Amino acid sequence: MRLAIDQIETNEKEIQKVKLLSEKNLEEIKKIQSPIDIIIKKDYCLASDIAEQLKLYSESGLPHSNLIGAIARQLGYKTSYKHYYEDKYIAIVPDESKENNYWQVYYKSFAVEQIMNWFKENKEKIEYTVIYQRNTKKGIKGEVKEKGFKIDEVCYKII
Repeated sequence: MRLAIDQIETNEKEIQKVKLLSEKNLEEIKKIQSPIDIIIKKDYCLASDIAEQLKLYSESGLPHSNLIGAIARQLGYKTSYKHYYEDKYIAIVPDESKENNYWQVYYKSFAVEQIMNWFKENKEKIEYTVIYQRNTKKGIKGEVKEKGFKIDEVCYKII
């Protein structure tokens, strides 16, 4: 019985060592993901800047950042990361002006060029228009009810 108790105590000590090592590794990982490594340069753009250049505005009248994000994902950019990240296309850093752990994606000039080219080449393929089929309080038959761009079965309405 004593041997079994000794073994359990030894195992508990080993588990504690592994837990401490794990916590230490997590701290090291956080240090590696330091914001010091990522420098936002003047020629980096936000999605809203790119949408502005392409004259793409959402129904609310704001530059359509979501549409630009969808195009970026089509190009394989890792825009959904929620931690410090940088590659040759984008840089992701926390947005200090927002609460709740909001991360901002900055597009480098090469990525901006690719996004704009992709949009110009695919614009006609992804564009859609919905026309009123009947006279309604909101519109007359034949008028445009909604227009936008559809990427991966998601519709991005524009004005």
